[in-house]
Amino acid sequence: MIKNKIYLDYAATTPMDYEVLDVMLKEYSSEAFFDWHDEKCIENQMDKTKYKLLDAINAKSGDVIFTASGTEANNLAIRGHAFRGKHRGKRLLVSAVEHPSVLNVFNALESEGFEVVKLPVTPVGVIDLEATKAMVTIDTILVAVMFFNNEIGTRQPVEELGEFLHEKNIAFHVDAVQALGKTVIDVSRIKADTMAFSAHKIYGPKGCGALYTNQFRQELKTCLCDVDEVAIAGFGKAVEISKIKLKDHIKHLETLKFKLIDGLMKLDIGLRIIGEQVDSHPAIVCVNFPTRDGDGLVIQYDFEGFCVSSGSACSSGAISASHVLLAIGMDPIQANRCVRFSLGLPTTNDEIDRLIETTERILKG
Repeated sequence: MIKNKIYLDYAATTPMDYEVLDVMLKEYSSEAFFDWHDEKCIENQMDKTKYKLLDAINAKSGDVIFTASGTEANNLAIRGHAFRGKHRGKRLLVSAVEHPSVLNVFNALESEGFEVVKLPVTPVGVIDLEATKAMVTIDTILVAVMFFNNEIGTRQPVEELGEFLHEKNIAFHVDAVQALGKTVIDVSRIKADTMAFSAHKIYGPKGCGALYTNQFRQELKTCLCDVDEVAIAGFGKAVEISKIKLKDHIKHLETLKFKLIDGLMKLDIGLRIIGEQVDSHPAIVCVNFPTRDGDGLVIQYDFEGFCVSSGSACSSGAISASHVLLAIGMDPIQANRCVRFSLGLPTTNDEIDRLIETTERILKG
């Protein structure tokens, strides 16, 4: 049994940064504990994190609603937009490669009488912008497209789509859970009405998410009483660190990502990188192993000391193939022969070298 495993599943979750933990411990200290019963103190802490997040996404105005997770943020936004605009129409557009926390809401809304249209994507997972525009009708009230895909790392043309929808006065929601801390986010250019975020994806605490909204907070049902105020303080610190060190973090991740891709391709054993690699997520690498089962490979990697994922990482245990990989045109057999490696700030050059060596040993015996 290997005690010190090499974690390469950072797109699923990240370890808490020590600076974040330090802030949370101070906030939860015996001296500060009683302040949390003071409503003004709670509002003050929320305001601090709110303005850090607004600054990080270059939002000149708008508000932030704190939630218990990125999933809750997506739910709150999508249902809010749908019921707010249903007097104008019930047509909702969503990309076919969205995270389950988004697709599940749209499926529920479809059962409640809304018309849901899935936007097809190219073989690299990018929506066809012109085709998407053509699918927008007078009855369309909401379009939801994620920033970075969590399985293959592809970036969507959110700026161009946001500009188009803004002119049409159609609500636009962006799941930016995988984007915060991994790229520059400029909500003033994206023109999103709402954007979802999650603390545990940026080395912050679990149990805390956030929803940016540009105008209609008062029309949303919030669950602030269920949100951990100490976690919000930790989220604020995580946002602060990610903004200050963004360029260094991106450079570190991209360097390791392309080192991994180059190393795997040099093995010359028929591996294929899935998704668009230009302007994509700096730390997600989805690899197709044409002759090997993905779940079986995950077990072998685990035996060798690596934590990685296969198929849809957020639907572990699911029997069906990843909906993302099927949407980009892969058949079910090949879709089940993919492994996702997602790198993090603690990842080292040595770990990438060991991963490449291990991959060669597993595949070549």
